Amino acid sequence: MLKWGAKTSAPFSIALLDVVMPEIDGFEVVQMIQQDAELDSAIVMMLSSLDDGSYMVRCRELDIELCICKSIS
Repeated sequence: MLKWGAKTSAPFSIALLDVVMPEIDGFEVVQMIQQDAELDSAIVMMLSSLDDGSYMVRCRELDIELCICKSIS
C-alpha cells in the first residue's frame, strides 16, 4: 500500500503498524520502509499489546517516531 501511495501525487506520510502481525512482524516492515528511498520519509508509529516493554527498546533502535502500548482486557 505504501509503495502504491509513493507512486501517486499524494503519498502516505504516516505508517501505523502493529508489532505482532502474521507472517512478518512490524519491525521487519519498518526496516523495509527505512531501506526504500521512496518510503523512508514516512513517519512510523508502532502499536503493541506486549506489556513487557521490550519492544520499546527495539522502537528506539529503529528510530520509530512513536510507540504505543494498547491495552487488552
